[in-house]
Amino acid sequence: MAKTSRNRQLFVEAEEQLCINVTVLTKKHDQKYLR
Repeated sequence: MAKTSRNRQLFVEAEEQLCINVTVLTKKHDQKYLR
C-alpha cells in the first residue's frame, strides 16, 4: 500500500512539472510573437 501511494506521489509531481514546463514554453512562444 505504501508503495502505491509513493508511486502516486511521483506521478503527481511529474504532472505538476509537466504543467510548469508547458506554461514556460507557452510564455516564451508568446513573447516571440509579441516582438
